[in-house]
Amino acid sequence: MGGIAIVYIEGVYQPSHDSAILLNTVEHVIKFSKEYIDVALEIGCGTGYVTAKLLSNNDLAYAILIDVDPKAVYSTWETMKINKVDGKADVVQCDGASCVRSRAVNLVYFNPPYLPVCDEISDAIAWNGGEDGLEIWAKFFKDSLNICENSCVIAFVFSTLQRVKEIIEHVLKYEYVEIFDCEQFFYEMLCGAVVKYF
Repeated sequence: MGGIAIVYIEGVYQPSHDSAILLNTVEHVIKFSKEYIDVALEIGCGTGYVTAKLLSNNDLAYAILIDVDPKAVYSTWETMKINKVDGKADVVQCDGASCVRSRAVNLVYFNPPYLPVCDEISDAIAWNGGEDGLEIWAKFFKDSLNICENSCVIAFVFSTLQRVKEIIEHVLKYEYVEIFDCEQFFYEMLCGAVVKYF
């Protein structure tokens, strides 16, 4: 996909339109960032596609990739190796970013499960966003704030299936917010968002 080989394990979220939006959003952040990005972190990395692409293009020098699902961690690590970027990445199994030291990163990005459901099937972790679609987003955003350096950028994908008004009200507390790269699909609109935290 996009010149990146993906090692897919059954049950892991496969890259799709939302992955492309996250990639475009992060590339935009990197291109126009005034601060040097020492350490980037992806929460909920799935197959590792987005970060593998960024590392392959030399957009990032080093990244930490996190997922709670052991199958996703394995898939991501194999994706890093097959694309020969494993020397610039560490892959960690963790619930959100709770395992990362505070003030450790300059850039955090995520495409959280956002469907407003609580399905009980085994692979549902890849899409369950909680009853309102905000539960995982809120956790990832809070974790991002906890691990950001004094000057940090948080980029994420959101859907009109979530309570968008609550997301917007929440992020407007911060110094800089940009909505980026919105695309309409069959039953939803997906957008990238950038929040700068100083």
